[in-house]
Amino acid sequence: MHSESPTSRARAAARAVPERLLAGVALRLPSGQVVLATHGAIVGRLASCAVHVDEPGISEAHALVSLRAGAFRLLALRGRLAIDGALVKDAPLVPGREIHLTPRDTLRVERVQLPRAVLAIEGDGLPRQALPPSCAIVTSPRLQVTPQYRDDAGAWIWSNGTEWNLRLASASGARPLRDGESFEVDGKTLTTSLMELEDAGGATTFGPVLDLEPLVIEARYDVVNIRRGQLPPVTLVGKPARIVCELVLLGGAADWDVLASEVWDDTDRDSLRRKFDVSMVRLRQKLRASRLRPDLVRPLGTGVVELVLHPRDQVIDAS
Repeated sequence: MHSESPTSRARAAARAVPERLLAGVALRLPSGQVVLATHGAIVGRLASCAVHVDEPGISEAHALVSLRAGAFRLLALRGRLAIDGALVKDAPLVPGREIHLTPRDTLRVERVQLPRAVLAIEGDGLPRQALPPSCAIVTSPRLQVTPQYRDDAGAWIWSNGTEWNLRLASASGARPLRDGESFEVDGKTLTTSLMELEDAGGATTFGPVLDLEPLVIEARYDVVNIRRGQLPPVTLVGKPARIVCELVLLGGAADWDVLASEVWDDTDRDSLRRKFDVSMVRLRQKLRASRLRPDLVRPLGTGVVELVLHPRDQVIDAS
C-alpha cells in the first residue's frame, strides 16, 4: 500500500483548509501593543527578544513561547509567571488568558492561530524548520534563519497575514513566496515546503522503548550525570556538560550567544559560534551513542537552544 509522505499530507491539509500557513499566538503586551509570537519566541526585556517587554521588572529572557503537541505554552525561564495569583512554570496559552510576568506587567492572549500546515524552509546545511512571521536569511559565517531584522542579510521573508513575501538583497522589490519554491541567496539554495503542524513544534519520534523512560539529570557545572531507569549513568564532561548546566541555570532555554558567552571567554562572535557548533555536535553525538534522546538539547532554528524535558524527567541542580 502506498504511504503518503508528510509533505504531501501537509499540502493536502492546506488545500482542504486554506489558512495563513503560520502558527502563532497573538499576545497583548503591557503597552497595549499586540504581537504575533511563534514557536521559540523569547519574551524579555532586551530589544532583540521577539516579544519585547521594556519594563524594569522583566528579565532579559523572561519566558519562552513553545509549541508542543499542537498547543502553545509559555515556559518560565529567568522570570516568574503567575495565573490568578498562583506562580506557575508552564502556562497554556488560550484566548482570553492573562499571565502576570510581574505584579504590574500582564500578557493577554488575544488569539491562537493553529493551521494544519505551516510554511517551512531548508537549505545547504540548514535543517528544515518552520518560518517565523518575519526573518532574515544570512549566509556568513553559515547559512542561518534569524528572526531579528538584519541590514546585511541576503534576503528577507515575512508574512503580512494573508501571504508570504520574499525580497532578495540583489532584487529591487519583493515577490510572493509559496511552498515548493527554490531560490538562491549568495550562492546557497533554499527550498520551501509545507510542514504538518505537529512536526513544527516539540513532537519527537522515538526509537527504542527505553527512550521513553524518564531521565534524572544531575548538573554539576562541568560534569553532568544522566540516569535512566536501572542503567548505568551517562556522564557528560567539558564544554558539552557546561552547555547543559547553563541551560539548567537559565531555566531551560536561551539564545545560543548567551549560552556560549557563559561557557567560553571569547569576544569574537564568529569564533564563539564555531566553538558552540562543534560542542553541540559532540553533545548530540554523545546522547545518540548512549541511546538517550538526541533532542534532549535542541536548537529551535530561531537562535534559541532548548533543554527538552518530558513531564516525568527530573533535574537536580548541584552546581
